[in-house]
Amino acid sequence: GDWSSDVCSSDLFPSHDRGVRLVIVFGLILRMGGIFLLGEIDPTKAVIWEYGTIAVFAMENGYIGEQAKNPEGYLFSYPTAFMPPVPIFVWLGFFKLFGVTKLALTGFLLLSWILSGVLIYQAARIAWYLFRAPSVTFISAGLISCYPTFVASVATYHAIQIYMVLFLGGALLALRPAPANWKTALGLGLLGGLAALARTEYVVLMAPFFLMLFLRRGKLGLLVLPVAVAAAIVLPWTARNYLVFGRFIPVANSMGFNLF
Repeated sequence: GDWSSDVCSSDLFPSHDRGVRLVIVFGLILRMGGIFLLGEIDPTKAVIWEYGTIAVFAMENGYIGEQAKNPEGYLFSYPTAFMPPVPIFVWLGFFKLFGVTKLALTGFLLLSWILSGVLIYQAARIAWYLFRAPSVTFISAGLISCYPTFVASVATYHAIQIYMVLFLGGALLALRPAPANWKTALGLGLLGGLAALARTEYVVLMAPFFLMLFLRRGKLGLLVLPVAVAAAIVLPWTARNYLVFGRFIPVANSMGFNLF
């Protein structure tokens, strides 16, 4: 079918539609162009942000930490809870496989590029669930496909693709027209826990999706299960923070700033 066909009566997003495919392909071409223009794969020159530098430190020292200079100019190391752990461990995975090399940085760029296509698809599907209008769905996907921040972020080692795919995945499960059941609740809890560990404010922002699932069926279990699963995923990192710092830090100590 195509975007002029009558698909609004269907409960399922027309994933076979050529319009969706074209928008995703166009977005991926834009992002690949961005990688060739902006992507720096030399580890000595690339800006890999806090997630990457913490992962490099962990490779060299065996724990999640950072290094800084005191006022006298001496280097010292310390454990950190400044950033949420999922992007750090993604970086660490590439470094474990390939070392802190050009190949590792290329792998991270490739992962971001693939996830960016998933992100466009998710945006289109959410628009379809909300409006059931092919034109709105096409425009929504097009906006995500061409939005400069999303295009540039793929080439510049930002973690946007990682946490947005998890967040929008939760939105899709909460909005999907199929009847909610324990599998949906389990999946939502899994995505909610990982999203919270990828972006601190999602500890709060995933909550409406949990509530939405409960309100659709009115079954308390559909609220308790995803909350329990998400909490079980986050709890080990929270326990690590308490053991290391002696303070209750659910994910990262930048959470208040991010929520602000």
